[in-house]
Amino acid sequence: MTRKLNCYIHVQVFRKLHAAGVAYRTCLAGVGADLSGFTISAQEAKENIIIDGCKISCRKKIFEKNNLPYTHFITTDFDVKKRKTEITDKVIDRVTEEIRMQIEG
Repeated sequence: MTRKLNCYIHVQVFRKLHAAGVAYRTCLAGVGADLSGFTISAQEAKENIIIDGCKISCRKKIFEKNNLPYTHFITTDFDVKKRKTEITDKVIDRVTEEIRMQIEG
């Protein structure tokens, strides 16, 4: 199956970063719905990583609206073109490593 959805790479990269202890994931829908438990989790997270699929940056706007701390990335900055780049394990690993290196400095 060919995957060209940026939401797929977003989820896979988050899973790898979380498993490595680099970032904590919270439910974006819960934050967007202003559910206090999710907002508190995001406020207390070690690092909120936001990965958007394009420059419109919807995920970033949700965090800004809720005054939450975050570090923002856009997949197009990693040569992942929305609806054009096939999202393979190799692409996921590359983007994960690039983001990890930027976070850890």
